[in-house]
Amino acid sequence: MERHVTTYLAEIHPFHPVIEIPTLERLHSSVCEEGLLWNAESALILQILALGAMSASLPYLALRRVGYAIQNLGIIVTQFHYLQGFASHLFCF
Repeated sequence: MERHVTTYLAEIHPFHPVIEIPTLERLHSSVCEEGLLWNAESALILQILALGAMSASLPYLALRRVGYAIQNLGIIVTQFHYLQGFASHLFCF
């Protein structure tokens, strides 16, 4: 997982800095400690991992989780949707 976050920060984040690095680090630590939950934070970290890994399965898991968290409209959901739009161009879905 660390490798995908590092790849995201090196290859995606410089061109699409929609999340602050300290926030990303906090989300990453939270997922490492608590595991994935059905919330916007887990959806966002899955989206970031997917972009870092260039994998088609992680964006799907992220989409499923954000569906449960969409009632909490806020910055994390906005960041998720922005990155999902970016991922759809990469993964064609």
